[in-house]
Amino acid sequence: MQEFSLNHLTDTEFEQFCYDLLSELKFINLNWRKGTGYSSSPSDRGRDIECQHTHEDIDGTVYLETWFVECKHYQQGVPPDKIQGALAWAAAERPDKLLIIASNFLSNPNKDHLESFIRNNKPGFRIKYWEKPDLERLTLDKPRLLRKYKLVGNTTTINDYAEMNFVKEFIDFEKNLRIVLLMLKIETPRSQFASVLKMWQLFTKFVGDIDEQYNTVIKEATNVRNKYVHGAEVSYTLDDFTELTKQLEAVSDFVRNYGIKNVSQSSSPSTPNIHQEVMHDLIQLKRDAGVVTEKLCGYGAIEPMAEDIFAKLSKIHDMSGILLEFPDVVQPIRDFATSGAWFLKRRKEQNFDGDEREKLVEELTARHKTLVEACNRLIGQIS
Repeated sequence: MQEFSLNHLTDTEFEQFCYDLLSELKFINLNWRKGTGYSSSPSDRGRDIECQHTHEDIDGTVYLETWFVECKHYQQGVPPDKIQGALAWAAAERPDKLLIIASNFLSNPNKDHLESFIRNNKPGFRIKYWEKPDLERLTLDKPRLLRKYKLVGNTTTINDYAEMNFVKEFIDFEKNLRIVLLMLKIETPRSQFASVLKMWQLFTKFVGDIDEQYNTVIKEATNVRNKYVHGAEVSYTLDDFTELTKQLEAVSDFVRNYGIKNVSQSSSPSTPNIHQEVMHDLIQLKRDAGVVTEKLCGYGAIEPMAEDIFAKLSKIHDMSGILLEFPDVVQPIRDFATSGAWFLKRRKEQNFDGDEREKLVEELTARHKTLVEACNRLIGQIS
């Protein structure tokens, strides 16, 4: 895959990219203050984009923050004199935040200048800046931006990002659903924490009246997720994956907000019941993870054992739900299962790019070690 770069964009295209990125990040009331179609324009008056972002306090109070955004498209470090206009205008109009977005990076003198400005002037607004690594991190899970601005080398890579973003959102939804079931003290057999559809049925039964569209989204998302982790072909386009991910995010938000609003404030969480079954689960988890790591990192033909690897990966992933009351081991389980599923997919495709295989081996091995260490710590605590 080609290195993430914005150097091929014009100044105007970079500002458009920043506008679209902010929109994807759920900023609202965006106003691109460009008065002409030329590469530069004097009409922005100290900020290229003005927008607002919803902020929620811990007590549930919601208010809007006003952001001024200055976009700087330089292949070298942005010097201090190029942000003076933005600082002056922010000092005059006092937004909540001033954000400077650099297509590459700010020069060290510029960063020193910002620190000095904050220290000496104590402005009534916060100053943030995003550089190339920040833009890469914020963009790589947004396939429409990757495609529109040609930020990756080929369509296959963009589709891979869309698939991985969907899987990440599905895992987040699954986690939210389990947590809300526990918060609401909905009686849930331990084995059912391994099934999203069964947990969803328990949740909807508790809620009662629920939007039928939510049921449709969960059924579709679960079906796609199962095909994906089984390595079966999913006939989804980039736009299909992006839309399903957005719909799943909306359902996840509904579940989380319902749990927050309806949990009994007077009830205290139940103390986890640690017993011999947990010890057995951890031992089996370590054994399955060891087998998966050995087989995936080996050089034998993958097809004869792909089904067994997938079965063990599914079982490992399900353990993140069964062991949800032990958060120190849940994330290592999820990380290992995610790396394993991706490695299995790439091995079945037999189309590694450059040193991709070596990097996947290194990642899976490291995550296997982290998982085993987490299991051993928990075993030590309950034995």
